[in-house]
Amino acid sequence: MYARSSKLQQQLLKTNKGVAIVPTPSKGYLGPYEELVVDLALYSDMWGTYEDDITLYIRDHGSFNIPVTAHVTGIPLQFHMAAVTKEPSLRFGTLASNAKSVTRTVRINNNGPVDTRVDWQMFNVLPGDQQLIDFVVSYGEPFPKRDADGNVARTPTPPAPPSSRAPTEYIPNTPDSTLAPSAKSPSASPSPTPRPDSKTSVVEKTPSSDPMIKVMLRKHGGHEACKPFTIEPKQMVIPARDKGFIKVTFNPESADPMGESCNSYILGYLNPASDCLGLEGLVSRVSGYHMEEMKLNLAGCIEPALLKNEFMDDEGLRFRGVASDLLRDGVTTPKAYYCISNGTKLTNLTEALLSFKIDVSHPFLFTKSNPPVGEDNLISLKPNASAEIYIDFCVSPDQIALVAKHEEDELPLHASLVLPSLEVDSQEINFGTCLIGQRKQKTFMLKNRTRSHSMWSSKITFHSACPTDTFVMEPSYGHLDAHITHVTKSDVLIAVSFLAREERDYTAQYTISGVLGEDPLTITVMGTGSFDEKHEDMLNLVIDPLTSDS
Repeated sequence: MYARSSKLQQQLLKTNKGVAIVPTPSKGYLGPYEELVVDLALYSDMWGTYEDDITLYIRDHGSFNIPVTAHVTGIPLQFHMAAVTKEPSLRFGTLASNAKSVTRTVRINNNGPVDTRVDWQMFNVLPGDQQLIDFVVSYGEPFPKRDADGNVARTPTPPAPPSSRAPTEYIPNTPDSTLAPSAKSPSASPSPTPRPDSKTSVVEKTPSSDPMIKVMLRKHGGHEACKPFTIEPKQMVIPARDKGFIKVTFNPESADPMGESCNSYILGYLNPASDCLGLEGLVSRVSGYHMEEMKLNLAGCIEPALLKNEFMDDEGLRFRGVASDLLRDGVTTPKAYYCISNGTKLTNLTEALLSFKIDVSHPFLFTKSNPPVGEDNLISLKPNASAEIYIDFCVSPDQIALVAKHEEDELPLHASLVLPSLEVDSQEINFGTCLIGQRKQKTFMLKNRTRSHSMWSSKITFHSACPTDTFVMEPSYGHLDAHITHVTKSDVLIAVSFLAREERDYTAQYTISGVLGEDPLTITVMGTGSFDEKHEDMLNLVIDPLTSDS
């Protein structure tokens, strides 16, 4: 019977031994051939396996012992909120993504007579999770004792007992001589041997060495994690008949732009930090993974931070001014500065409280808001609430110098950079079979279709050893204007000539690139030389530049 509230039970368990056995009746008279049933009621406020004897005294006939073993389950720790509900839950509501974290304090009552250490772990419940069991592996002690910094506390090694030697016979005139034990010496008297039917109040048990690696299977409920909820402290000791507190923090950090629902729970694994006095050796307790855990369900929602923006001006947050506004009548020196104001209206479209900060840089200045800024420099908006934000653009003589004395300046500035791009109408030129010694020519068009000028050049790469004048491109470099109208010089006709000197195949590759980061273009040229005069071209004749010079 697991006692918690009865006054009778509290009186029976006030000895803080964790268990009390009450026989009913506790005494009486038994007639000849009479039978009597004695009921044993066990009260307990601490888990464990208890072993004890009930001694039955019979007048003028001595006594004998009846062994009693009791297995008590359950835990003496209880969440304070569990007095109202059997399934304690902590709900944090809906928070905006990346908003300020929220911390709740939870009270835990220890109704047992033993200081209990609790180790906390947090688990996330994932939707659609089909895992059935968890394979838990622990090295050494699953839940070692830790210090205030969270490091494993080292257990001091007990000093080794002093070495003793057996007494030797008396040898006179030697320093190592000792007297033989006397028969009257207390050490010579044999230790009393307990009777087989008796049991001492304290039973010493030799502790078995725990294995280094422990493996266990448990029902899967969730995946161990460290966010979005955190627990402080992760390990705590709750004194006997006292209370303790943990802090659970919800950090609304989500990478999902649509938001998410967070369902988690924390488990508290119990380990006795002390033992009941007077029961050493008579009780054994499991701990950690081998007993019931404390469970607290956690729930919270994360919504994306959405603010609707309504400009007060048709042009949005644009600031227009002229330098002459700095001049003053009758004064030759200009004013130090003047400001142009503009504003916007922000509306909270979420179901959570949103807190944000307006951060602008020079020459802009955040002047005021409605509602006003709080002490933490944040503006807080309740769901469906709005705030008016006013920003000034400060114009000074220094800024006029920065814009090179332009008559007006618009901020914010919208900048665009147009890069040139080259195009060709053919990426492969095949001269076919040509007569050796006769130069043949073909053309292609190089175009620039952007609003930026382009400076281009070409480079040839031969696939096999051949004279450099086998393929000749004219022109091999140049300038293309921006394509503004149809009359601009934004394209050029390029001629490539081929001269075979041997009866074999020729292949080369032209790479056309620009100096402004244009994507390079690759053009493959190929041709075959032959002595057969049927390949002589009578129409497409090109004068060899090398022979013309001679």
